[in-house]
Amino acid sequence: MKESCLWHEIIASHYKDNWDRLVKRYHFLGDGAEDVVQEAYERAIRYASSFNGEDFDKWFNTILRNSMRDHRRAEMGRPEEEEINEYHHIGSECSGIENRLWGEIFALIEEKSPSHAEVLNLYFGQGYSYKDISAVTEHTYFNAYRIVSRFKEELINKYKE
Repeated sequence: MKESCLWHEIIASHYKDNWDRLVKRYHFLGDGAEDVVQEAYERAIRYASSFNGEDFDKWFNTILRNSMRDHRRAEMGRPEEEEINEYHHIGSECSGIENRLWGEIFALIEEKSPSHAEVLNLYFGQGYSYKDISAVTEHTYFNAYRIVSRFKEELINKYKE
């Protein structure tokens, strides 16, 4: 019981200290910025058991990014879970090649650019724009653009043949 009260105090303190900054950070969502931040705090309370005690801000920012991603999906009318692509049944070779290629790309991200994996995964894996990446990470718009551009060059050189 005491742990629960302590956890609520930690969340309440973080909420009070960071609410305005986080809403401004997600200004590009318009009226949805407050909803996203509020949802993130509700999830932080709900998923308190997943906190490992190391870095609260990093843990909370992950929850915040997931809340923003879910909000954007809902805005675009996309379901939470991705629907089956109608073309996957046409040929297993096409789907297999596509899956293998994406697997190679994400393996290359981890191998060549582990320090930039977050930016590259947001761009390639989740389809974030440079502006969105700069809003949810500590990277500037230009830095996100530069990281992605360099990685694209590596991909072009690797698959040039």
